[in-house]
Amino acid sequence: MYQEEQWLEQVDMSLTDKQSRALGWEQRSVLVEMFSFLCIALVSCTLVFTGGGHHDY
Repeated sequence: MYQEEQWLEQVDMSLTDKQSRALGWEQRSVLVEMFSFLCIALVSCTLVFTGGGHHDY
């Protein structure tokens, strides 16, 4: 009985470990998406500003 409880605890721990790891990956992917979106926004803004500057001349 004691061994069985211990095994259940170990299984539960491994499950939570996997879940936390999965959550970490999800958070990381969200951060990467936000970062790439910011980069694209910055590039488009700089292109618009440089393009506008060239058009002014």
